[in-house]
Amino acid sequence: MLLCGWLGLLSLPAQQALRSSLAGEQAAAARKKSLNVPYNLELDPVRLRFHASTALEFNDNVNYRATNPDDDFILRPLLGVTAVWVMTERNSLEVSLDFGYEHYFNGARESRPIIAGDQNSGIFFNVFAGDFAITLRDVFLMSQDTSNDPSAGGVANVWRLENILGATVMWDLSDIILQFNYDHKSYVPLDDQFRYLRSEADFVSARSTFFLNPALAVGLDLGAGRTAYRDAQLSDNSHYSFGPFVLYQVTDALEARLGAGQVYYDFEPSTFLTNATSQSAFYVDASLWQRLTPRTSHSLSLGQSLSADLFGTPVEMLYLRYAMALNIIRFWSFAPSFSWEDGEQTRGVTSEAFTRYTGGLTVGRQLGPKLSASVGWFFQSKQSSVAAYEYAQNRLVLSARYQF
Repeated sequence: MLLCGWLGLLSLPAQQALRSSLAGEQAAAARKKSLNVPYNLELDPVRLRFHASTALEFNDNVNYRATNPDDDFILRPLLGVTAVWVMTERNSLEVSLDFGYEHYFNGARESRPIIAGDQNSGIFFNVFAGDFAITLRDVFLMSQDTSNDPSAGGVANVWRLENILGATVMWDLSDIILQFNYDHKSYVPLDDQFRYLRSEADFVSARSTFFLNPALAVGLDLGAGRTAYRDAQLSDNSHYSFGPFVLYQVTDALEARLGAGQVYYDFEPSTFLTNATSQSAFYVDASLWQRLTPRTSHSLSLGQSLSADLFGTPVEMLYLRYAMALNIIRFWSFAPSFSWEDGEQTRGVTSEAFTRYTGGLTVGRQLGPKLSASVGWFFQSKQSSVAAYEYAQNRLVLSARYQF
């Protein structure tokens, strides 16, 4: 979310931080600063940084079963590399990847290679030209976990490759900032039984931000997309959305965002969805971030959304998410979190109403200049109108990371 980009700007006065966080020149400066971090190997003109990590997890319900859960110990060693090529003062190419393996000791799932990823993992080409900031990206991951998708009821794991090719263009016109995004996503299951889930999707969005003063901005979000499946049993679908938003930096320590609007989905006929259908809903997303002390902060977001689930059918959801960062003891960090989701979806002749709770606590310790470790406990509980989709799960994770 956009608020995350503000967090590194809190040393600025409140009347400057919002404006600076969105500006093209400030984005260029922040990006260049992030590239000037220590490196392990220099192959002129490319600089390389390496790190290694490992995690040992105990999971008491690996496959999210309502009855007879499978428990297992999982080992995840990872080797990561970041390569940076600063071509010119305003152009750079960055590659960031984490390769690893998941080993299940009791065989609850197959042991497989993975590529750990998020929005910062992949290939990024950054160009800053005048008032324009341009990023071309290729973001990808290989995983078999579906825990972050509450709509994947009945599917415990899908070993797949996800790849997103995209571009972002930001144009800074002083009191107005225009931003355009395009992404093409490929979802490629690697197991034969899930090949029917293979899809290609295109998403475009545009945002205009108008500054009423340095700490207050309003704007308009526009979005559209289309998802096409290889298999006729799933519904190709298109969506459109539009709505206003407001950003307000109340003080140096309090930031707020509110966005709302309308989203429309059109679903084509398929085996699951025998007739073409359309659905619309009001969406809203409200977020707050607050710094309680110099070393303590928390965030809260709540809202309502309409989207297409893993199977190309609509899912409406209310959500609330809370997270806290506590660094009150030297070398230690504490990160509790909690979320609640209440949704409804229709898949063929089956309709499901579900409520999911997730939460956890991560405790981290810096053991030296290059070595850190953490222990985390996480739980998920899903209640569903379809008994087979209900589950409860607890995870205990011990991890360590070494920066070479």
